Amino acid sequence: MNSTLRRYSTFILACLAGSAMAGCATMQPIRSTPPMAKFVLPAPFIAHAGFTEVVLPAGEYHPLYEDERFFYYQAPAKVVVNRLFSRMFDGGIYVKRDGTALRGWYYIAEDGTQNYGRFEAEPPHR
Repeated sequence: MNSTLRRYSTFILACLAGSAMAGCATMQPIRSTPPMAKFVLPAPFIAHAGFTEVVLPAGEYHPLYEDERFFYYQAPAKVVVNRLFSRMFDGGIYVKRDGTALRGWYYIAEDGTQNYGRFEAEPPHR
């Protein structure tokens, strides 16, 4: 019975490690040319996703990551995430690879978890 428990534990750990690696594999350092070299939010922008409020700081956003669908533009300062309490994370705004519309926000938690949300209305920018 001890060997069965050991095999089961090894299987669970392997699945968790595989899931963690797959979750981190989406965003990669930028290697191709994004649709915009930068954009500017003239004022902070607040987005909502359920009970979560995400505050994106004003300033210049520059492309930092990409995946097969989007380019991810890094905020000039930490993104504030308000739920029951406030926390700050690295994050910013994502743009579709073949467009220039600001599609949504993202942030990366301390454990590397990538969190995303879509904008209800595109933030004012230039």
